[in-house]
Amino acid sequence: MMKKLSKQVCCREHSLVASPYPACRRGGFATMELLVSAVVLCATVTVVTSLLFKCGMIWRDVSQHRVAVQELSAQLEELTMLDADSVAEKIEMLKPSDVCAERLPEAELTGLLVEDNLGVRVELSIDWKRSVESKPMVLCGWLIESEVSE
Repeated sequence: MMKKLSKQVCCREHSLVASPYPACRRGGFATMELLVSAVVLCATVTVVTSLLFKCGMIWRDVSQHRVAVQELSAQLEELTMLDADSVAEKIEMLKPSDVCAERLPEAELTGLLVEDNLGVRVELSIDWKRSVESKPMVLCGWLIESEVSE
């Protein structure tokens, strides 16, 4: 009778013998499962953290892009309402607005008055320090008056 009882209670000595106790059948699998789940958890945390930082950078870039477009359109709207002589003077005095200078690091606004077969147009460009090197943003608008005094 003692022998039958020892077969049912055995755990590590007779691991190949079927036992009614689940802990006796598993052996070292629990430790391995813990190790694998810890590695998967660490990998997941690393990937999610890097994605969150990338998303934050993208949101900042999009916000800066919106500010730049608003600045260019406001400045261009103001310039296209003027005559060509006034536009040439205003282009010399172009500077970013306070909001633009606050939100765009090292913002630089430049303008150019161009006359060609399409008419007289104003080309405004804005550039600022970005996380990724890229070309300045350019916006064009045509003057209603087509003559330019030089």
